[in-house]
Amino acid sequence: MKKFKYEAPIGMFIKKHHCPKCSNKLEVKKIKRVVNSESDEAKDFDFTSYDGFIGARLVGDVEFTWYVYHCTNCDIEITNKDMRKHERENKRPRR
Repeated sequence: MKKFKYEAPIGMFIKKHHCPKCSNKLEVKKIKRVVNSESDEAKDFDFTSYDGFIGARLVGDVEFTWYVYHCTNCDIEITNKDMRKHERENKRPRR
């Protein structure tokens, strides 16, 4: 089985983030999922590999790993992209 890991930004682990719904401190959670390149779910994942050959396509079962923010109080998961968008929209003005 081939493995593909999305790199997480360092700010995900250093900076403290809070839930948009309940303001509880968020934890970083690692998600692993095995997806077959021929399945219906494959359209949501990028099977392009840049290791060695530019633009080579991964075929068969591929294990994808990525990180999300997880609220233990609300039990919601938030991607880094959505969290950054929320923080930009609700940024406090500087004095």
